[in-house]
Amino acid sequence: MKPSKIFFYFLSVFVLILGIAVIFPRDGIRLSDDLKLRFISPAGLFTRDTSSSIYTDSLIQNITVTDDPESGMINLPLFFQVPEPDINMDSIIRARIDSISNRVYPIEFPVQDSTGLAPFFIVAEKAIQNDRLIRILHYGDSQIENDRMTALLRYRFQKVFGGSGCGMVPAIPLYSGNPVFREKIEGDWIRYTGFGERDSTIEHSCYGMMACYTGVPKPDKDIVPSVEFIFRQGKRASSFSTIRIFLHAYVDSGMIAVHINDTISDTITLVHGGYHMIEYKIDTDVEKVKLAFNLQEGGRVYGISFDPEAGVQMDNIAMRGSSGLEFSNSDRQTLDTMLTAVNPGLIIMQFGGNVVPYIKSASFYKKTFKRELNYLKTVCPGVKIVVIGPGDMSTRENGKFVTFNTLEPVRDALREAALESGCAFWDMYEAMGGENSITNFVLADPPLATSDYIHFTPRGANLVAGMFFDAVMLEYGKYKAGQRNW
Repeated sequence: MKPSKIFFYFLSVFVLILGIAVIFPRDGIRLSDDLKLRFISPAGLFTRDTSSSIYTDSLIQNITVTDDPESGMINLPLFFQVPEPDINMDSIIRARIDSISNRVYPIEFPVQDSTGLAPFFIVAEKAIQNDRLIRILHYGDSQIENDRMTALLRYRFQKVFGGSGCGMVPAIPLYSGNPVFREKIEGDWIRYTGFGERDSTIEHSCYGMMACYTGVPKPDKDIVPSVEFIFRQGKRASSFSTIRIFLHAYVDSGMIAVHINDTISDTITLVHGGYHMIEYKIDTDVEKVKLAFNLQEGGRVYGISFDPEAGVQMDNIAMRGSSGLEFSNSDRQTLDTMLTAVNPGLIIMQFGGNVVPYIKSASFYKKTFKRELNYLKTVCPGVKIVVIGPGDMSTRENGKFVTFNTLEPVRDALREAALESGCAFWDMYEAMGGENSITNFVLADPPLATSDYIHFTPRGANLVAGMFFDAVMLEYGKYKAGQRNW
């Protein structure tokens, strides 16, 4: 086709679109109660977002922004520095708390709660001394997939309180690209989730604390099903001394062969039918771990954890498409057993983003999310829960991206559910800068959010994670100053 014909073809298409834009009703055409047909306005055809934000620029300046959660300086509050013996520590701590309060968006607690996060800080501080492992469970939707946000938080918590390793992971992930390891599998493993589109053929609700499990295939004469983890060296998250396998075998007489660095280290025999938590100690540096599951009728792997002996561990539990309403539907005994074994000291619930585009009743979401929080409190009595609300999310209207009008109602529903349940709340939306702040994240150089105006880039996820970490450290300063009592 001649270039001139191609040109006139595209010109005619553009004129047609412009004509439709001129005559199409500004408010759109309602097709039903739930569906409205809209068309871009003539001005919107030529509108380009060129927003900038002094607030976003200041966030980048005050928080260490990096693609690698284990690189760069850590903005630990100054009260971690030990003063000279003749200096009044209380006055130093209070002054330093005031200095960081000006740049930190704080965590909100119920009015009647004077303890803050003190219960967590007490056990975290003593974890190394008492030779105990204290876990932080980070539940969330797709914003935290592939260890986003969690990786930076884990690294910084471990720098403060001790610990290493990457925590619990599913045997087979839903997505690839984990920053700590790459994985190889042998056998027909299948992942089942207790959230999103659940497999209707599964007649039980035993999904465990990760809200998912991986079906172990039966071995055959040629293949023993296995999973292999190849760890990135030189990373704190790749350093561990204990492997824990949480599984359910369908029949007795199972075996698991453990290969460390391409060498068979041991074979765990007599894996009986039913639930198990198998713990395996390692006394060498690890580059590779291969686990071969010889379970005659197969089974379920609820998670595999790579941990230190003591300190703080943080698990990334991403639930793509979830609104955080599935916990009370999970088998209580399996959930109870796993949570008791891992000893959580803090639970973070980061949800709401999947509700924003589709919600019809924020009050109903508040009621159902509050039910989940109260359920988790009965399963983990005494464990502090922090709810993180959704960040800013935008939809395109008349050629410009604007914040969903349902975002603030969803944020408010989560905040009220958290505070009324005796939990804490951190407002990511306001911490980012509030309405239309996601646009500034998208337009930052390099970008802090993707072009869908919803999800963070790795750098943006680390920025927001750093903001939340500083909010936790502000609470730690108050605890050290005696402003939080327990």
